[in-house]
Formats: sequence, C-alpha cells, structure tokens
Amino acid sequence: MAFYDDFRDTAVINTNFYSIVSGSWAIWRPETELSRPYSQLEGSGDFALAGGGYGDVNLRARFAFVGGAGGKTGIYRGDVSLVLNHATQALELYQGSTLKGSFAMDINITPDDQIRTAPLQHTIEMRIRGSSVRVYSGSARTLRFQATITPGTGGIGIRSERHCKCDLLRLGDAWYYEPSERLEITLPDSTTLDVGRISRTGVTWDSEFQMFRVDSDIEESETRTESISAEFDFMHSNELNLVCGGDYTVTVKAHDINIWLGRLFLGDADGFSLLYYTDVDSLVYFANQAAYRWGLRGLAIWSLGQEDLRIWEALPRLA
Repeated sequence: MAFYDDFRDTAVINTNFYSIVSGSWAIWRPETELSRPYSQLEGSGDFALAGGGYGDVNLRARFAFVGGAGGKTGIYRGDVSLVLNHATQALELYQGSTLKGSFAMDINITPDDQIRTAPLQHTIEMRIRGSSVRVYSGSARTLRFQATITPGTGGIGIRSERHCKCDLLRLGDAWYYEPSERLEITLPDSTTLDVGRISRTGVTWDSEFQMFRVDSDIEESETRTESISAEFDFMHSNELNLVCGGDYTVTVKAHDINIWLGRLFLGDADGFSLLYYTDVDSLVYFANQAAYRWGLRGLAIWSLGQEDLRIWEALPRLA
C-alpha cells in the first residue's frame, strides 16, 4: 500500500519510477563496498514519480539544505504543494499560487561539511482526501493544520526552487492505516495470548494484511478511546508449573508491522530477570562509545527483522 525510497539502491535515477520534469537532479552515493550506503537525491526543479492522475494520497519527504537563504522546497500533487519556505520560516500549503495555510517553524541550513554526515533534516507530509488536506511535520509526524482545497488529481513528486538534499520519499494510501500493536505469545504449556490489539470504531478491517481503512475523513486517533502510551503495560499469564533447571520456549509472533521486542521480563516469586534488545537509543549510545571512547570503526548488528525501525533513520547520522 506504499512506495518508499531512501535512494540507497543505485547511484543513478531509476527512470522506471521517476522522471525529471524540470531542473537538474542526481543521486549522491559515496564510494563504498556497502550495498546500501546512506545516499541523497539532490537538485532543484520538479522531480516526479512515473505516471499521473493521482488522487487521494499520503505523501511524505525529508529534506536538508545548504547555502544561503531563499526559495521554497517541498512536495506536490497536481496544483497542490506543501513547501518549506526558508524566507518566511514557515511550512506553507498552496493550491496554485493561493496560500491555503501555514505553520511557523525553524528551517535550518546545514553547514557544507556536515551535509553528508549530519544533515539538519526537515520531514513534511500531507494527506489529501478529496477537498481536505492535513499537514504534518517533524519526525513524529505531528498534525500542524488542516485546509480545504478544490478536489483534483495530478502528478506527484518533489518541487524545489533552491538546491536541496532529500533522503526519503514515501507515497501511501490516504485512507488506510497499518497499526503496530498486535502480538501473539505462545507459552511453554502451549497456551497462547493474543495481546495488543486496540478496539476501534468507524473503520473497516483488512484481516489479510492487518490494516484498517477509516470510513470517514478522520484522524487515526479518533477511531479509538484508548490512548497509546510509551509506558509499560503488564499482562499476566496463567500460573505455569516450571521445574528449576529446565529449558522452556516462549514464542513471540508479531502480527503487525514495525513491532520489535525491546525487553523481556522473566519473573517468579523470588524476583525478576531482564533481557534487553537493541532499540534506536541504545544503538546510538553504543555507536558513540565505539567511535569516541574506544576508537573503533563501527559496530555490528547480529540479525535483522525484529529491529526498532527507527534505527534506519539513525544510521545515516552514524555513518
């Protein structure tokens, strides 16, 4: 249900997916033996995904800038564009030349010597549903404002009046959501706990792909009364009869995407043991220790597939 590109797969623009409508665009990719090194799309003008006639979409991109002030950079669908305006220090939504809404924010310039290793990044996103547009920004994709437009369709892509660097472009469906909440835990006695699924109203579920579609133009948070907290949520199993010194298997199966196992508590009447799994914060911590305390060239991750997906956003800053 989504197209995602971090421009790491090839050093040239894939013309099966993109076209350069105007200006000049290229992919910067370092000389390295790594198969997917941190890379950047760079240029100015109009850079479009192949095809046209896109209607309701969710479009997101992440930018960094070098050089002096001035110029707008952002994403567009047809005549609707969401731009970072350095001159006004604002995130602005336009239909044609008409300003439909804005949000004041700091739009920073990255020093030339840091643009490849520590860019000051700005993530922007717009969700278009008919005549309604929601505008988001920041790594947490915070809703900034909502505006009304004349419904339409058109090509989609990146539009920039100034030279920009982009390391993420994502196109998704405007109506579907992919929750990250449901786990299935199988205990040593073969009993199964199905945990995490939040009760929602005003949605239609796709059970095959574990997604849901909102039935009206609402935010995901409006489909539930339960809040999603970063605090611990403790759930207790039935009593298990375990013999000291034995080996037992507990299987954790993620039914939703973007779920990772952060830590595991094993407890009995005498106390608890904790097993930690790497998340993005611990990865950054140990990468800094490796580089600045121990003088090492890097660190390794033992396996892939259950990682905190924020790791992939942090890795460019660690390269």
